[in-house]
Amino acid sequence: MRGAGAVDHGHRRFAQEQGVAASEDDIKNAIVARLGLTADDPNYDARFQDELVRSGLTEDEYKQMAEAAVLIDKIRQQMEDGLPASVESVHLRQIELSDEAAADDVVKQLQAGADFAALAAEKSLDTTSKDKGGDLGWIPRGYLDKSLEDTVFALEPGKVQSVPTQSGAASVFLVVEKAQGQPIDADKKARLATTALQKWVDEKKAQLDVKEFVSQDEDKARWAIERAYSVT
Repeated sequence: MRGAGAVDHGHRRFAQEQGVAASEDDIKNAIVARLGLTADDPNYDARFQDELVRSGLTEDEYKQMAEAAVLIDKIRQQMEDGLPASVESVHLRQIELSDEAAADDVVKQLQAGADFAALAAEKSLDTTSKDKGGDLGWIPRGYLDKSLEDTVFALEPGKVQSVPTQSGAASVFLVVEKAQGQPIDADKKARLATTALQKWVDEKKAQLDVKEFVSQDEDKARWAIERAYSVT
């Protein structure tokens, strides 16, 4: 059995746990979208064959991968639909800076009484929030990366802290207020669902041992699993 068989073995079993399934039309539409075509495009068959050659997969393997992607999308939507009406949240402000030294300097200015909104307008590299005083609105738990979430949710209202990033940049955060049951803003729901889905996918991928499915082509199996369970 070739690599994509691992996807076939795993994705249906995991999807059944969530009560979702993919129809033949769902799979065909997913392939059409991957190829940048419409469902009735007369070039579909030729383009699909070209894609099989490019990917090195058989038709069944490619359809298995497309099916997994369909199931992932359905599970993501199911997770979004199942979000609670309200969750623990923090009202957060941010000043994004080029490095830790700049962030530390801004923290000192804020602690000396400088106005957060004015510093955000002057110094923040975040173009989406700088003109709003660095206001990010209400951030629900589960929306941020775990390490950043732990940091900002531990802050008391009115407190500021600089947080470095892996790229060498840094941000200064201010918690304005906290709430145990804040309604989730509509524009935050998709990311919340995607974050929850990524955690679920990572757990399921960890359960897929490619050695159970292939004897010679382990690299292809891993490639197929990663492509099928990608969360975008």
